[in-house]
Amino acid sequence: MARKTSITGFLSDVTDNVKDLVDDVIDRGRDLEKDTRNSVSDAVSEDRDEDKKA
Repeated sequence: MARKTSITGFLSDVTDNVKDLVDDVIDRGRDLEKDTRNSVSDAVSEDRDEDKKA
């Protein structure tokens, strides 16, 4: 097995860190979308419940 040079090792580490960052951003984006959808659903549902009471 060939040893990594310091440059290729560095670039490999940077690539791995970027992949981890992108994965985290995607996960947070999914969480944000889910929470936003739930909040909007709850708000609309509350409005509909208030309209039915009136």
